[in-house]
Amino acid sequence: MTPAVLALVGIRESYEVLGLIGIIASLAGVWMQSQRTGLDSDAEEAVKDGMMTEIAARRRIAIIAWGTRLLTATGMVCLSFAGWKLLR
Repeated sequence: MTPAVLALVGIRESYEVLGLIGIIASLAGVWMQSQRTGLDSDAEEAVKDGMMTEIAARRRIAIIAWGTRLLTATGMVCLSFAGWKLLR
């Protein structure tokens, strides 16, 4: 590892940054989950309008479904790790 990376790992504020990233990722995941029906229906409307194929719409809906779960879980893991390191 480079000295800059080693210095960042040892700084307490890096865990605070990780916590901030966790908050942002969690909020983005929750927002995407609340908007998911609209995002899914936009893909379905694009198929009806002929702007997107059905396979592409299914792929987009699957990416949205996995993306919401992944963002929320990543945010929770980052928050948990940062909180554990800061309070330790």
